[in-house]
Amino acid sequence: MPQRVIKSEKIEEKVGIEKGLIESLTGVKERRYVKKGVLPSDMCTLASKIAIKRAGLNPSDIDVIIFAGVSYDITEPATANIIQEKLGAKNAWAFDIKNACVAFLNALFVGDLMIKTGRAKNVLVTAGEVISPFVDFKIKNKEDVKYKFAGLTLGDGAGSVVLSESNDKRRGILESDGFSIGKYWDLAVVWAGGSMHPRRPDLEYFYSDSMKINMVAYRTIPDLIKRVIKKTGWKPEDVDMVFPHQVSISITRKILGKVGIPSEKQYITVHKFGNTASASIPMALGDAYEKGLIKKGMRTILAAGASGFAAMAISVIF
Repeated sequence: MPQRVIKSEKIEEKVGIEKGLIESLTGVKERRYVKKGVLPSDMCTLASKIAIKRAGLNPSDIDVIIFAGVSYDITEPATANIIQEKLGAKNAWAFDIKNACVAFLNALFVGDLMIKTGRAKNVLVTAGEVISPFVDFKIKNKEDVKYKFAGLTLGDGAGSVVLSESNDKRRGILESDGFSIGKYWDLAVVWAGGSMHPRRPDLEYFYSDSMKINMVAYRTIPDLIKRVIKKTGWKPEDVDMVFPHQVSISITRKILGKVGIPSEKQYITVHKFGNTASASIPMALGDAYEKGLIKKGMRTILAAGASGFAAMAISVIF
């Protein structure tokens, strides 16, 4: 986590909106911003060193590095290659997976398949976000508030996990499912940087129709999570903890409440980290681990919805 804490009151004062509005609508009290010059690969490298050490491994033991971030160091090559060099993981095959805020779960899915098919023994999945530069603080009217408000909740941060080969079939990644609804691709976007708008400084910021994308999430994600729980052979009451991607406390509570997961089993971090995009789930896992809340045998669900519109859920026993 970056050490620089940005309170919501400071954001509201900067953009000229009602004091307390961000927290009342999203639950976000604060978020972290990096210092100028810090890159996603820098934070991923720090997080990855911790994860590799906790796994009892060395960087040379890592067979695959998958970077899953919305933000990245440069357009080409893959940020994973830069992380590989910074880690000194000379034996790793490195590549990126890009799919907005669901990218981390996509990367877990791919890493799990690589291990199960014998292509790798140790896979590092890392997500680091430096998205504060993509926040548009110039709000002129109500239309601006509608599309720029979600950006005011964004925060920087990183998290990493190591997946390793194991003979214990009672633990690890169990089941997964996901979907995409392409007709909603333009509900949350950064327009510039691709072939559509390669050089448009005015379109380099994050814009989102929060109300619409939350409606899609509420309508579709609960059934996705229910399917994964059923495929795993569980019932909602069997789940010990859910680690969701979070854009606000209220929509997270509503989605998981619809599944039948009570609030005490929802690991919420958005109030103190903000929306950290693809890094939100690994950051929450790290936060829970450091508090001693992740126990061997815990039955968990990791779930995320994202722009695209895309979503994924995975069942895991630690």
